[in-house]
Amino acid sequence: MKYLQWLRHFVNPFALGLYISLFFIGAAWKFYSHQTLGTDIKNHGSSLLKLLHSADQMAHDLRLQSRGERYGSKDVALLAVDEKTLQAVGSWPIPRDAYAKAISNALKYGAKVISFDATFPESSSQKLKTIFQTVNKKHSLNKNIKNAFLKEIRKRDPDLIFSKAIKKYADHIVMGTFFEKQNWQMTNLSYENICHNLIYEQSPAFQVWDNEESFLIVHDMNERSIPDLLSEIYKEHFKTIEEEIRSKTPAPKTSLERVRLRNRIEEKKTEYCLSWLKPGEDEQYTAIAELWEQIKAEDEDIEEKTFDQFVEKLVHSSLRNSVLVAGNWTLNHPVISAGAKNTGFFNAVQDSDGAIRRSRLFAREGSHYMPSISLKAFLLAKNYNAEITIEKDLEDPTRKVVTALSITDGDSGDAVFNIPVDPEGNLIINYAGRKNMFPHVSMAELINNKDEMIVEQRIIEGNKRSIEDIKVKKSDFLKNKILVLGATAVGVYDLRVTPFEKNYPGAETHVNVIDNLLRRDFLYRHPNEEIYMVATLFFLGLLMSLALSKLGAISGIILTTGILIATLAIDHYFFQQGIIISIIFPLIT
Repeated sequence: MKYLQWLRHFVNPFALGLYISLFFIGAAWKFYSHQTLGTDIKNHGSSLLKLLHSADQMAHDLRLQSRGERYGSKDVALLAVDEKTLQAVGSWPIPRDAYAKAISNALKYGAKVISFDATFPESSSQKLKTIFQTVNKKHSLNKNIKNAFLKEIRKRDPDLIFSKAIKKYADHIVMGTFFEKQNWQMTNLSYENICHNLIYEQSPAFQVWDNEESFLIVHDMNERSIPDLLSEIYKEHFKTIEEEIRSKTPAPKTSLERVRLRNRIEEKKTEYCLSWLKPGEDEQYTAIAELWEQIKAEDEDIEEKTFDQFVEKLVHSSLRNSVLVAGNWTLNHPVISAGAKNTGFFNAVQDSDGAIRRSRLFAREGSHYMPSISLKAFLLAKNYNAEITIEKDLEDPTRKVVTALSITDGDSGDAVFNIPVDPEGNLIINYAGRKNMFPHVSMAELINNKDEMIVEQRIIEGNKRSIEDIKVKKSDFLKNKILVLGATAVGVYDLRVTPFEKNYPGAETHVNVIDNLLRRDFLYRHPNEEIYMVATLFFLGLLMSLALSKLGAISGIILTTGILIATLAIDHYFFQQGIIISIIFPLIT
């Protein structure tokens, strides 16, 4: 009997309520810890965390759906490569000279910026050259005919026509590119990223990004570097690594072979970075230690007497950087990009369920940062700069995170507004609704010489929801527009999953991001949500445990319903302010 009386102190309605509350407090703490540290819950979380994460994503989607659809900014639209475009040009891929005409006409009628959700890595001129070579081989053309033939080929070369248009309107065009590799291995390392930076500075991607207008300013007091002479020694070593691989590999004949060879070289160099500056593993370590006095003589800022001391200080003072390290860039063909001044990447950020809820506004290689096509188009159109502040993480002192992304005036340098991003530089996308909430302009409408065109857009009037064709004057509609050029033709474009729709044009996700930047109606998570949520769960759990252990069934149901309604009302209030909270924890508790 005494045993049962003692057990009742620990097994009763109030105690059970506390146990449940403590369980969810623990689950919430673990959930927020994974978010703060950037851990991939899909691959490294427990079954419970995965379930909570899925529920949190569903709650996010339901908020947007309950808010309903809205029109986007009047200053942004999608320039669509659609079925109408394919019919107009009669082929896929679209001839490059058609792109040239479309962007020329769009800018002639007043468009501000055209951003490409596409890349053009291969030459499309080979067909003309093959015809010339065949004719020359059969008929042994004389010099004058050859020159005349080549002159006509150059005149009709679609790549050259496209390139000339890009160069002419370079101040209004953002070319697209993408990275094939998300290098989480280098992202999770610290001083090794300096080595990766040396690799990047020898790459074709660096030649493209470094010769363009930047618009990105990075403030990172924890960034570490090495002496110039040391950099040159290691860069020469990387050249040796590349030459050895190329000497043992047959010359590539196709673009696929070139890509594979390039990837092999990059992987070998990255592998070397994993042993970089480690005695006994770094094959250059001993030779550099012997040259240390010469290196010191050329750099007066070096304080360490020996190379060992320098390495030790560098290793212990370097922090991991939460911003994603990109790799294996697919670039535009050199002929096409020769006159370009602005480039951005269009890689999507997919959540564990495949949906796109966030946009990566910038990525990096080493200490060099690159913008997305959305951010670059916005900055170019508004003559703004983006200032990235990176500081030591208060939760994890071994890494540094993005603490601020500020937009400043390109002329005065004055602050304009801040973009709320997570520690990796991702923005939560505040979707306008389903596809066509922004006007779709068929590219076919811009390769003709008419002054009017048809724009396709979703119309919202009361209960009416329909996509309609609207006739507009080109000069009125295109004036000061930011256009994202991307494919929407069935079988051509990339289908994406969003909170509103499962089959959504990937290009329109970039339109939504630009819309968010223009409207400044951002969604974000409160920086102190973890603390407030744990406190809320504790007091809510204590209140519910006390109340439900004393009340009857009907009173308990009324109390519970009232608290649920109040919780949803509070969540709605925060959402109206643009704050997303993990409402699943108080609801489930």
